[in-house]
Amino acid sequence: MQQAKQIEQFYLKLSDGSKWGFNSAPELKEWFSIFARIMSLKKDNSDVDYLFNIRPKNGREIPAGVDESWDSFRQSGAYTIWSKKGEKQFLIEINKEFIDHPEIRVINMWSTLKALYKFYAENGGGPVHSGMAALNGKAILIAAPGGTGKSTSIRRLPDYWKKMCDDTTLIVKKDDNFFVHPMPTWSDHLWEHNFTTFDTSRGFPLAAVFFLKQSGTDKVTPISRPEGIQLLLSSVKQVFQTYVDKLKDNEKSEMAMKLFDNTCNIVGKTPCYRLEATLNGDFWEEIEKVL
Repeated sequence: MQQAKQIEQFYLKLSDGSKWGFNSAPELKEWFSIFARIMSLKKDNSDVDYLFNIRPKNGREIPAGVDESWDSFRQSGAYTIWSKKGEKQFLIEINKEFIDHPEIRVINMWSTLKALYKFYAENGGGPVHSGMAALNGKAILIAAPGGTGKSTSIRRLPDYWKKMCDDTTLIVKKDDNFFVHPMPTWSDHLWEHNFTTFDTSRGFPLAAVFFLKQSGTDKVTPISRPEGIQLLLSSVKQVFQTYVDKLKDNEKSEMAMKLFDNTCNIVGKTPCYRLEATLNGDFWEEIEKVL
């Protein structure tokens, strides 16, 4: 897929071998440079497999090259995602009226990835509300609702662990195997203005999923496949349900089935555990015993 050389382009390479390009119009250069830095995207104008064209929104006009066969996903007039089944390009329209708004500009960066999440949800993976860390070349997920201690647990891991992210992880299916990539903690930028970066292209094979529960003891317990499916599906919905809710009714039911099937397959190949963790104990030692 060719792209005009005068437009600056960055890319994200994922574990299934796909190369995702991102470029923007000159009017959005500052916004785009922040997005690319947070994502640790690599600069390259060569061919890519899939392409995000990020452009300023021109009022209510339909963008050039888009017709009634394209689907749109809108959010309060701040941005629109245009996509077409079978098409390998996505058009992201950003309303320039909000480009300097400190919160909305971050929400738009956050929302840009929804098309990426949808693609992988349709292809055996998808996003999970979880932290991610790696040890000896393999990754674990620590999943829990917000405020349960997921981020704190990731931060408390010893330095010999690679701490990749603490909020959202993207699961990518390659053949019959599952790999995971860290995604940004956009809420840090939204509320704390803590402009951290994430090595989103660095993927690891998924070794296990741990569902966190605060406790007075540090303990890891295997859980059944049905419970694992229920808990993992809940973690998927925590990060992706707002997108699913805005799909058309027929697409909504299809996506719900996809997410359920994906979760069943992931749990079928990945050990799942209940992680009971104290505030001060060495809970990671319990994790390491089962890896």
